[in-house]
Amino acid sequence: MGRGLFCDAMANATYPQIRNLFIRVILLCDFADPKILFNKFWRSMYDDIITRFKSSFAMPNLKLFDDELKNYVLYELELLFNAATSSLEKHKLPMPD
Repeated sequence: MGRGLFCDAMANATYPQIRNLFIRVILLCDFADPKILFNKFWRSMYDDIITRFKSSFAMPNLKLFDDELKNYVLYELELLFNAATSSLEKHKLPMPD
């Protein structure tokens, strides 16, 4: 269910909406290994993060490495999990470095 839902959402959803969808799917569906879902879709969750950094630092050519981007996505997801009284760790997902 989760994979098809994400593929459909990526056509029309914003990046924050995709992150929220990820949280809801993990919280409401019984995934044996949420890490698989995260590894497949984390690259669909970060474009607004890059835009925010470019704007904040006034660096339009800013480039971030995959490891950095993944950490920022994990950080954003942890904030969303915390708002739902949960955590990445509780769902066996990696914590940001």
